[in-house]
Amino acid sequence: MWMDSSLNDEDEAHAPPNYLANPKVQEGILGWLGLQRCQEEESRILGEMDGLLSWMSNQIEAIKQVLNICRGRSRFIFSFHMHFHSSGHL
Repeated sequence: MWMDSSLNDEDEAHAPPNYLANPKVQEGILGWLGLQRCQEEESRILGEMDGLLSWMSNQIEAIKQVLNICRGRSRFIFSFHMHFHSSGHL
């Protein structure tokens, strides 16, 4: 940017480039940069959401498996629980 020949003070025939002289162009550049940051953030957040949904799905499946095991072994779990309490472990 600083090597731009239109920045030569001795040459008054050339107007400065729009990115330096035109406020609308400057606003457009800032807007475009803001959009780029938002798109990067959106991509990052969507990746985090995918990871969270995958983790949550795994947790739900683990809970379902434990519930199925508990339903089939409710008497065993109850007797173990009673034995564990009566032995003074809790």
